[in-house]
Amino acid sequence: MKPAQNYLFIATLTAAAFLLAAALPAAAQMNYQGRLTNASGNPLPDGQQTLEFSIWNVATGGTAAANQVWGPYTLDGSPGRPFADLVSGRFNVILGPNDTNNPVRPLTSAFNGPRWIEIKVGSNAPISPRQQILAAPDAIHAQIADTVPPGAIGTEQLADGSVTAAKLAGGAAVWQNSDSDVFRLNGNVGIGKSNPLAKLDVSGVIRTWDGLVAPPAVGESGGPGQRIVLYPGSPTSIPFGMGIDANTLWNGVPVGSGFKWYLGQTERMRIHPDGNVGIGTGAPQAKLHVQGDLLVTGAAIINGEESPLVFEVWHNNDLHVWRDITIDATKWVNDNDGCRIKFNFLNHSNQSAYQSVFVATADIYVEGGDRRVTVGEGIKGFSRHGTAEREFILGVSDVNRTDILTPIIGWLLVRNYKDKIVNAGTDGPAFTGADKFKMNFLVPPYITATIILYDR
Repeated sequence: MKPAQNYLFIATLTAAAFLLAAALPAAAQMNYQGRLTNASGNPLPDGQQTLEFSIWNVATGGTAAANQVWGPYTLDGSPGRPFADLVSGRFNVILGPNDTNNPVRPLTSAFNGPRWIEIKVGSNAPISPRQQILAAPDAIHAQIADTVPPGAIGTEQLADGSVTAAKLAGGAAVWQNSDSDVFRLNGNVGIGKSNPLAKLDVSGVIRTWDGLVAPPAVGESGGPGQRIVLYPGSPTSIPFGMGIDANTLWNGVPVGSGFKWYLGQTERMRIHPDGNVGIGTGAPQAKLHVQGDLLVTGAAIINGEESPLVFEVWHNNDLHVWRDITIDATKWVNDNDGCRIKFNFLNHSNQSAYQSVFVATADIYVEGGDRRVTVGEGIKGFSRHGTAEREFILGVSDVNRTDILTPIIGWLLVRNYKDKIVNAGTDGPAFTGADKFKMNFLVPPYITATIILYDR
Protein backbone atom coordinates (compact mmCIF):
# COMPACT_ATOMS: atom_id res chain seq x y z
CA MET A 1 0.00 0.00 0.00
CA LYS A 2 1.17 3.49 -0.81
CA PRO A 3 1.97 5.98 1.99
CA ALA A 4 -1.01 7.51 3.74
CA GLN A 5 -0.19 11.06 2.70
CA ASN A 6 -0.28 10.14 -0.96
CA TYR A 7 -3.77 8.63 -0.69
CA LEU A 8 -4.96 11.60 1.32
CA PHE A 9 -3.83 13.94 -1.46
CA ILE A 10 -5.49 11.83 -4.13
CA ALA A 11 -8.74 11.40 -2.22
CA THR A 12 -8.93 15.12 -1.49
CA LEU A 13 -8.73 15.92 -5.22
CA THR A 14 -11.31 13.38 -6.31
CA ALA A 15 -13.93 13.15 -3.60
CA ALA A 16 -15.73 16.39 -4.47
CA ALA A 17 -15.86 15.59 -8.18
CA PHE A 18 -17.13 12.02 -8.01
CA LEU A 19 -19.15 11.71 -4.77
CA LEU A 20 -22.71 10.38 -5.20
CA ALA A 21 -24.82 9.98 -2.08
CA ALA A 22 -28.41 9.16 -1.13
CA ALA A 23 -29.92 9.16 2.35
CA LEU A 24 -33.26 7.82 3.38
CA PRO A 25 -33.70 8.63 7.10
CA ALA A 26 -36.54 6.15 7.53
CA ALA A 27 -34.49 3.23 6.15
CA ALA A 28 -32.15 0.97 8.07
CA GLN A 29 -29.43 1.04 5.41
CA MET A 30 -27.98 3.54 2.92
CA ASN A 31 -26.52 3.04 -0.57
CA TYR A 32 -23.31 4.94 -1.28
CA GLN A 33 -21.46 5.26 -4.61
CA GLY A 34 -18.18 6.92 -5.44
CA ARG A 35 -15.11 6.93 -7.67
CA LEU A 36 -11.44 6.96 -6.63
CA THR A 37 -8.64 8.26 -8.86
CA ASN A 38 -4.96 9.01 -8.47
CA ALA A 39 -3.36 12.45 -8.63
CA SER A 40 -3.32 12.30 -12.47
CA GLY A 41 -7.06 11.69 -12.64
CA ASN A 42 -6.69 8.02 -13.58
CA PRO A 43 -8.95 5.52 -11.76
CA LEU A 44 -7.40 3.28 -9.11
CA PRO A 45 -6.76 -0.32 -10.25
CA ASP A 46 -9.62 -2.81 -10.12
CA GLY A 47 -9.73 -4.88 -6.94
CA GLN A 48 -10.82 -4.87 -3.29
CA GLN A 49 -10.25 -1.84 -1.10
CA THR A 50 -10.77 -1.14 2.65
CA LEU A 51 -13.01 1.88 3.22
CA GLU A 52 -14.11 3.46 6.50
CA PHE A 53 -17.21 5.71 6.75
CA SER A 54 -18.48 7.99 9.54
CA ILE A 55 -21.27 10.59 9.72
CA TRP A 56 -20.81 13.98 11.43
CA ASN A 57 -23.06 16.85 12.43
CA VAL A 58 -20.41 19.46 11.48
CA ALA A 59 -18.75 20.06 8.09
CA THR A 60 -15.25 20.39 9.51
CA GLY A 61 -13.46 19.87 12.82
CA GLY A 62 -15.30 18.64 15.90
CA THR A 63 -14.53 15.54 17.97
CA ALA A 64 -15.69 11.95 17.63
CA ALA A 65 -17.28 12.03 21.05
CA ALA A 66 -19.23 15.25 20.50
CA ASN A 67 -19.85 15.42 16.75
CA GLN A 68 -19.56 11.93 15.21
CA VAL A 69 -23.20 10.81 15.23
CA TRP A 70 -22.61 7.49 13.45
CA GLY A 71 -19.60 5.31 12.77
CA PRO A 72 -17.05 4.29 12.24
CA TYR A 73 -18.37 1.73 9.74
CA THR A 74 -15.46 -0.21 8.22
CA LEU A 75 -15.67 -2.37 5.08
CA ASP A 76 -12.63 -4.53 5.76
CA GLY A 77 -13.73 -8.02 4.70
CA SER A 78 -15.04 -9.03 8.13
CA PRO A 79 -18.39 -10.89 8.38
CA GLY A 80 -21.22 -8.71 7.07
CA ARG A 81 -18.81 -5.97 5.93
CA PRO A 82 -17.11 -7.06 2.70
CA PHE A 83 -14.36 -5.05 1.04
CA ALA A 84 -15.39 -2.39 -1.43
CA ASP A 85 -14.95 -3.71 -5.01
CA LEU A 86 -13.33 -1.15 -7.35
CA VAL A 87 -14.17 -1.31 -11.09
CA SER A 88 -12.58 1.50 -13.13
CA GLY A 89 -12.22 3.30 -9.80
CA ARG A 90 -15.95 3.13 -9.06
CA PHE A 91 -17.48 1.45 -6.03
CA ASN A 92 -21.02 0.85 -4.74
CA VAL A 93 -21.47 -0.13 -1.10
CA ILE A 94 -24.27 -0.53 1.46
CA LEU A 95 -23.85 1.21 4.83
CA GLY A 96 -25.62 0.03 7.98
CA PRO A 97 -27.82 -0.89 9.57
CA ASN A 98 -25.44 -0.45 12.54
CA ASP A 99 -21.98 1.02 12.90
CA THR A 100 -18.98 -0.70 14.53
CA ASN A 101 -18.92 1.60 17.53
CA ASN A 102 -19.25 0.25 21.02
CA PRO A 103 -22.03 0.35 21.79
CA VAL A 104 -23.38 0.12 18.23
CA ARG A 105 -25.63 2.81 16.84
CA PRO A 106 -28.29 2.27 14.19
CA LEU A 107 -27.99 4.29 10.98
CA THR A 108 -31.48 5.67 11.45
CA SER A 109 -30.32 7.50 14.58
CA ALA A 110 -27.83 9.58 12.62
CA PHE A 111 -30.30 11.68 10.57
CA ASN A 112 -31.59 14.47 12.75
CA GLY A 113 -30.48 17.66 11.00
CA PRO A 114 -27.70 18.40 8.47
CA ARG A 115 -25.16 15.62 8.19
CA TRP A 116 -21.74 15.17 6.52
CA ILE A 117 -20.00 11.93 5.60
CA GLU A 118 -16.29 11.31 6.10
CA ILE A 119 -14.33 8.63 4.23
CA LYS A 120 -10.97 6.98 4.86
CA VAL A 121 -9.20 4.86 2.25
CA GLY A 122 -7.23 2.06 3.89
CA SER A 123 -4.91 3.43 6.57
CA ASN A 124 -4.79 6.90 5.05
CA ALA A 125 -6.06 10.02 6.77
CA PRO A 126 -9.71 10.97 6.16
CA ILE A 127 -10.55 12.65 2.86
CA SER A 128 -11.14 16.34 3.36
CA PRO A 129 -13.50 18.07 3.14
CA ARG A 130 -16.40 15.98 4.38
CA GLN A 131 -19.30 15.72 1.91
CA GLN A 132 -22.83 16.75 2.87
CA ILE A 133 -25.45 14.05 2.52
CA LEU A 134 -28.33 15.31 0.39
CA ALA A 135 -31.59 13.93 -0.93
CA ALA A 136 -31.78 11.35 -3.74
CA PRO A 137 -32.53 13.81 -6.66
CA ASP A 138 -29.12 15.43 -6.16
CA ALA A 139 -27.49 12.05 -6.19
CA ILE A 140 -29.18 11.19 -9.52
CA HIS A 141 -27.98 14.49 -10.97
CA ALA A 142 -24.43 13.68 -9.88
CA GLN A 143 -24.62 10.25 -11.51
CA ILE A 144 -25.69 11.76 -14.85
CA ALA A 145 -22.87 14.28 -14.67
CA ASP A 146 -20.41 11.44 -14.08
CA THR A 147 -21.53 9.11 -16.87
CA VAL A 148 -22.86 11.72 -19.40
CA PRO A 149 -25.16 9.50 -21.48
CA PRO A 150 -25.76 10.47 -25.14
CA GLY A 151 -28.01 13.51 -25.46
CA ALA A 152 -27.64 14.57 -21.84
CA ILE A 153 -25.71 17.74 -22.76
CA GLY A 154 -26.72 20.03 -25.63
CA THR A 155 -25.64 23.45 -26.84
CA GLU A 156 -27.88 25.15 -24.28
CA GLN A 157 -25.91 23.51 -21.45
CA LEU A 158 -22.54 24.78 -22.80
CA ALA A 159 -21.44 28.29 -22.03
CA ASP A 160 -20.07 30.41 -24.88
CA GLY A 161 -16.34 29.83 -25.21
CA SER A 162 -16.38 26.96 -22.71
CA VAL A 163 -14.95 24.41 -25.18
CA THR A 164 -11.51 25.43 -26.43
CA ALA A 165 -9.41 23.94 -29.22
CA ALA A 166 -7.06 22.45 -26.63
CA LYS A 167 -9.96 20.32 -25.31
CA LEU A 168 -10.83 18.85 -28.70
CA ALA A 169 -9.51 15.46 -29.80
CA GLY A 170 -8.22 14.67 -26.32
CA GLY A 171 -6.39 17.95 -26.02
CA ALA A 172 -4.43 17.43 -29.25
CA ALA A 173 -5.76 20.72 -30.66
CA VAL A 174 -6.41 19.26 -34.14
CA TRP A 175 -8.56 22.27 -35.10
CA GLN A 176 -7.44 25.72 -34.02
CA ASN A 177 -8.77 29.19 -34.56
CA SER A 178 -7.35 32.66 -34.96
CA ASP A 179 -9.97 35.40 -34.99
CA SER A 180 -12.43 34.26 -37.66
CA ASP A 181 -10.03 31.69 -39.19
CA VAL A 182 -10.25 27.96 -38.39
CA PHE A 183 -7.32 25.71 -39.30
CA ARG A 184 -5.43 22.54 -38.53
CA LEU A 185 -1.68 21.99 -38.73
CA ASN A 186 -1.49 18.32 -39.69
CA GLY A 187 -3.46 15.39 -41.02
CA ASN A 188 -5.86 15.10 -43.99
CA VAL A 189 -9.42 16.38 -44.21
CA GLY A 190 -12.04 14.22 -45.89
CA ILE A 191 -15.46 15.44 -47.03
CA GLY A 192 -17.64 12.52 -48.01
CA LYS A 193 -14.67 10.21 -47.36
CA SER A 194 -13.53 8.40 -44.23
CA ASN A 195 -9.98 7.78 -45.50
CA PRO A 196 -8.75 11.06 -47.05
CA LEU A 197 -5.56 10.60 -49.05
CA ALA A 198 -4.65 14.28 -49.44
CA LYS A 199 -4.79 17.50 -47.42
CA LEU A 200 -8.33 17.93 -48.79
CA ASP A 201 -10.05 14.87 -50.26
CA VAL A 202 -13.61 15.49 -51.45
CA SER A 203 -16.02 12.90 -52.80
CA GLY A 204 -18.51 15.01 -54.76
CA VAL A 205 -18.72 18.45 -56.32
CA ILE A 206 -16.57 21.37 -55.16
CA ARG A 207 -18.24 24.74 -55.77
CA THR A 208 -16.30 27.98 -55.74
CA TRP A 209 -18.45 30.94 -56.71
CA ASP A 210 -19.04 34.35 -55.16
CA GLY A 211 -20.61 36.13 -58.12
CA LEU A 212 -17.43 38.03 -59.08
CA VAL A 213 -15.74 37.83 -62.50
CA ALA A 214 -12.53 39.45 -63.76
CA PRO A 215 -9.38 38.69 -65.78
CA PRO A 216 -6.18 37.57 -64.00
CA ALA A 217 -4.75 40.04 -61.48
CA VAL A 218 -1.49 40.27 -59.55
CA GLY A 219 -1.36 39.23 -55.90
CA GLU A 220 -0.83 36.12 -53.85
CA SER A 221 -4.40 34.94 -54.49
CA GLY A 222 -5.00 36.92 -57.68
CA GLY A 223 -8.08 39.08 -58.13
CA PRO A 224 -11.85 38.75 -57.82
CA GLY A 225 -12.08 36.49 -60.88
CA GLN A 226 -9.64 33.90 -59.47
CA ARG A 227 -11.27 30.56 -58.60
CA ILE A 228 -8.34 28.17 -58.11
CA VAL A 229 -4.75 29.04 -57.10
CA LEU A 230 -2.25 26.29 -57.90
CA TYR A 231 0.80 28.36 -56.98
CA PRO A 232 0.57 31.78 -55.32
CA GLY A 233 1.37 35.01 -57.10
CA SER A 234 3.11 38.08 -55.75
CA PRO A 235 2.57 41.84 -55.70
CA THR A 236 3.99 41.94 -59.24
CA SER A 237 2.79 38.64 -60.76
CA ILE A 238 -0.41 36.66 -61.12
CA PRO A 239 -0.79 33.18 -59.59
CA PHE A 240 -0.78 29.94 -61.51
CA GLY A 241 -4.46 29.04 -61.62
CA MET A 242 -7.90 29.34 -63.15
CA GLY A 243 -10.69 31.87 -63.06
CA ILE A 244 -13.74 33.34 -64.78
CA ASP A 245 -14.07 36.60 -66.71
CA ALA A 246 -17.64 37.32 -67.90
CA ASN A 247 -18.59 34.21 -69.85
CA THR A 248 -14.98 33.07 -70.24
CA LEU A 249 -13.06 30.42 -68.32
CA TRP A 250 -9.38 31.34 -68.26
CA ASN A 251 -6.11 29.69 -67.30
CA GLY A 252 -3.40 32.06 -66.13
CA VAL A 253 0.35 31.86 -65.52
CA PRO A 254 2.86 34.60 -64.63
CA VAL A 255 4.86 36.41 -67.31
CA GLY A 256 7.77 34.22 -68.41
CA SER A 257 5.83 30.99 -67.83
CA GLY A 258 4.17 28.68 -70.34
CA PHE A 259 1.65 25.87 -70.77
CA LYS A 260 2.16 22.20 -71.57
CA TRP A 261 -0.31 19.43 -72.41
CA TYR A 262 0.62 15.79 -71.83
CA LEU A 263 -0.76 12.47 -73.01
CA GLY A 264 0.43 10.14 -70.30
CA GLN A 265 3.96 11.36 -69.66
CA THR A 266 4.54 12.48 -73.24
CA GLU A 267 4.25 16.17 -74.10
CA ARG A 268 1.88 16.76 -77.02
CA MET A 269 1.48 20.54 -77.15
CA ARG A 270 2.82 23.65 -75.47
CA ILE A 271 2.51 27.41 -75.44
CA HIS A 272 5.98 28.89 -75.13
CA PRO A 273 6.49 31.96 -72.90
CA ASP A 274 6.96 34.04 -76.08
CA GLY A 275 3.42 33.09 -77.22
CA ASN A 276 4.41 30.56 -79.89
CA VAL A 277 2.35 27.37 -80.02
CA GLY A 278 4.12 24.08 -80.67
CA ILE A 279 2.45 20.81 -81.62
CA GLY A 280 4.91 17.94 -81.70
CA THR A 281 7.79 20.28 -80.90
CA GLY A 282 9.09 21.69 -77.64
CA ALA A 283 10.71 24.72 -79.31
CA PRO A 284 8.10 26.39 -81.55
CA GLN A 285 9.65 28.93 -83.93
CA ALA A 286 6.41 30.59 -85.10
CA LYS A 287 2.99 31.48 -83.77
CA LEU A 288 1.97 27.95 -84.82
CA HIS A 289 4.71 25.39 -85.31
CA VAL A 290 3.54 21.89 -86.23
CA GLN A 291 6.01 19.00 -86.33
CA GLY A 292 4.13 16.52 -88.51
CA ASP A 293 1.23 16.52 -90.93
CA LEU A 294 -1.37 19.31 -90.88
CA LEU A 295 -4.89 18.69 -92.19
CA VAL A 296 -7.15 21.69 -92.82
CA THR A 297 -10.73 20.92 -93.86
CA GLY A 298 -11.91 24.54 -93.91
CA ALA A 299 -10.43 27.78 -95.19
CA ALA A 300 -6.93 28.70 -94.05
CA ILE A 301 -6.53 32.49 -94.19
CA ILE A 302 -2.86 33.45 -94.50
CA ASN A 303 -1.87 37.13 -94.39
CA GLY A 304 -5.50 38.03 -94.99
CA GLU A 305 -5.77 35.78 -98.06
CA GLU A 306 -8.24 32.93 -98.32
CA SER A 307 -6.99 29.43 -98.97
CA PRO A 308 -7.65 28.14 -102.52
CA LEU A 309 -11.14 26.95 -103.37
CA VAL A 310 -11.15 23.73 -105.37
CA PHE A 311 -14.31 22.39 -107.02
CA GLU A 312 -15.31 20.21 -109.93
CA VAL A 313 -17.84 20.38 -112.71
CA TRP A 314 -18.11 16.62 -113.01
CA HIS A 315 -20.11 14.20 -115.02
CA ASN A 316 -22.30 12.85 -112.18
CA ASN A 317 -21.95 9.46 -113.81
CA ASP A 318 -23.52 10.78 -117.01
CA LEU A 319 -21.25 12.34 -119.66
CA HIS A 320 -24.07 12.75 -122.15
CA VAL A 321 -25.68 15.85 -120.58
CA TRP A 322 -24.75 19.45 -119.78
CA ARG A 323 -23.61 19.88 -116.16
CA ASP A 324 -23.21 23.02 -114.03
CA ILE A 325 -22.27 24.24 -110.57
CA THR A 326 -22.83 27.62 -108.89
CA ILE A 327 -20.05 28.95 -106.65
CA ASP A 328 -20.17 31.95 -104.31
CA ALA A 329 -16.80 33.61 -105.02
CA THR A 330 -17.28 36.55 -102.65
CA LYS A 331 -14.32 35.76 -100.37
CA TRP A 332 -11.95 35.35 -103.31
CA VAL A 333 -13.15 38.12 -105.67
CA ASN A 334 -14.51 40.89 -103.47
CA ASP A 335 -11.30 42.75 -102.67
CA ASN A 336 -9.06 45.21 -104.47
CA ASP A 337 -6.91 42.61 -106.23
CA GLY A 338 -9.56 40.10 -107.28
CA CYS A 339 -8.50 36.47 -107.67
CA ARG A 340 -6.75 34.04 -109.95
CA ILE A 341 -8.63 31.21 -111.56
CA LYS A 342 -7.22 27.97 -112.94
CA PHE A 343 -9.10 25.57 -115.23
CA ASN A 344 -8.19 21.92 -115.76
CA PHE A 345 -10.28 20.35 -118.52
CA LEU A 346 -10.60 16.79 -119.71
CA ASN A 347 -12.34 15.84 -122.98
CA HIS A 348 -13.80 12.34 -122.72
CA SER A 349 -14.78 12.14 -126.45
CA ASN A 350 -12.80 10.31 -129.12
CA GLN A 351 -10.98 13.38 -130.39
CA SER A 352 -7.27 13.49 -131.02
CA ALA A 353 -4.89 13.38 -128.05
CA TYR A 354 -3.82 17.04 -128.20
CA GLN A 355 -7.41 18.10 -127.66
CA SER A 356 -8.19 15.71 -124.80
CA VAL A 357 -6.59 17.77 -121.98
CA PHE A 358 -6.40 21.56 -121.60
CA VAL A 359 -5.17 23.74 -118.73
CA ALA A 360 -5.69 27.51 -118.55
CA THR A 361 -4.92 30.12 -115.91
CA ALA A 362 -6.16 33.73 -115.76
CA ASP A 363 -6.84 36.58 -113.34
CA ILE A 364 -10.26 37.92 -112.54
CA TYR A 365 -10.10 41.66 -111.94
CA VAL A 366 -12.74 43.75 -110.22
CA GLU A 367 -12.62 47.55 -110.25
CA GLY A 368 -13.78 48.73 -106.85
CA GLY A 369 -17.56 48.45 -107.02
CA ASP A 370 -19.75 46.78 -109.58
CA ARG A 371 -18.33 46.83 -113.10
CA ARG A 372 -20.76 47.77 -115.84
CA VAL A 373 -20.06 47.26 -119.52
CA THR A 374 -21.89 48.23 -122.69
CA VAL A 375 -23.86 45.69 -124.62
CA GLY A 376 -21.56 43.53 -126.70
CA GLU A 377 -18.46 44.19 -124.55
CA GLY A 378 -18.60 40.79 -122.86
CA ILE A 379 -15.51 38.59 -122.75
CA LYS A 380 -15.62 35.25 -124.54
CA GLY A 381 -16.84 32.60 -122.13
CA PHE A 382 -17.89 35.20 -119.52
CA SER A 383 -21.26 36.88 -120.05
CA ARG A 384 -23.91 38.70 -118.10
CA HIS A 385 -27.67 38.84 -117.91
CA GLY A 386 -29.12 42.28 -118.61
CA THR A 387 -27.27 45.59 -118.83
CA ALA A 388 -26.65 46.46 -115.20
CA GLU A 389 -25.31 43.28 -113.64
CA ARG A 390 -21.82 42.37 -112.61
CA GLU A 391 -19.24 41.63 -115.27
CA PHE A 392 -16.22 39.58 -114.18
CA ILE A 393 -13.27 40.82 -116.18
CA LEU A 394 -10.41 38.59 -117.20
CA GLY A 395 -7.03 40.25 -116.82
CA VAL A 396 -5.15 42.26 -114.19
CA SER A 397 -6.78 45.59 -115.09
CA ASP A 398 -9.54 47.08 -117.19
CA VAL A 399 -7.14 47.85 -120.01
CA ASN A 400 -5.16 44.62 -119.79
CA ARG A 401 -7.67 41.90 -120.49
CA THR A 402 -7.01 38.33 -121.51
CA ASP A 403 -9.23 36.34 -123.77
CA ILE A 404 -7.99 32.93 -122.68
CA LEU A 405 -11.12 30.95 -123.36
CA THR A 406 -11.01 31.32 -127.15
CA PRO A 407 -8.99 28.12 -127.67
CA ILE A 408 -11.55 26.14 -125.71
CA ILE A 409 -14.71 27.91 -126.70
CA GLY A 410 -17.47 25.46 -126.18
CA TRP A 411 -15.68 23.63 -123.34
CA LEU A 412 -16.84 25.96 -120.54
CA LEU A 413 -19.38 28.73 -120.10
CA VAL A 414 -19.29 31.06 -117.09
CA ARG A 415 -22.37 33.13 -116.30
CA ASN A 416 -23.75 35.38 -113.56
CA TYR A 417 -26.97 33.41 -113.95
CA LYS A 418 -28.06 29.87 -114.71
CA ASP A 419 -28.21 29.23 -118.47
CA LYS A 420 -31.49 28.07 -119.97
CA ILE A 421 -29.78 24.77 -120.89
CA VAL A 422 -29.86 23.76 -117.20
CA ASN A 423 -32.68 26.06 -116.03
CA ALA A 424 -35.82 24.62 -117.61
CA GLY A 425 -35.38 26.56 -120.88
CA THR A 426 -35.17 30.04 -119.32
CA ASP A 427 -32.10 32.18 -118.62
CA GLY A 428 -31.65 33.78 -115.25
CA PRO A 429 -32.49 35.43 -113.12
CA ALA A 430 -29.17 37.16 -112.64
CA PHE A 431 -27.26 36.89 -109.36
CA THR A 432 -27.65 40.30 -107.74
CA GLY A 433 -27.51 41.95 -104.34
CA ALA A 434 -25.95 39.66 -101.76
CA ASP A 435 -25.48 37.04 -104.50
CA LYS A 436 -23.73 39.31 -107.01
CA PHE A 437 -20.39 37.50 -106.64
CA LYS A 438 -21.82 34.12 -107.54
CA MET A 439 -20.65 32.37 -110.72
CA ASN A 440 -22.29 29.55 -112.62
CA PHE A 441 -19.90 27.16 -114.42
CA LEU A 442 -21.41 25.07 -117.23
CA VAL A 443 -19.73 22.29 -119.26
CA PRO A 444 -21.13 20.44 -122.26
CA PRO A 445 -21.33 16.66 -122.67
CA TYR A 446 -18.06 14.72 -122.50
CA ILE A 447 -16.20 17.64 -120.85
CA THR A 448 -15.23 17.64 -117.16
CA ALA A 449 -13.47 20.49 -115.38
CA THR A 450 -11.57 20.96 -112.13
CA ILE A 451 -11.45 24.65 -111.18
CA ILE A 452 -9.33 26.37 -108.54
CA LEU A 453 -9.90 29.92 -107.23
CA TYR A 454 -6.87 31.61 -105.62
CA ASP A 455 -7.11 34.78 -103.57
CA ARG A 456 -4.39 37.03 -105.02
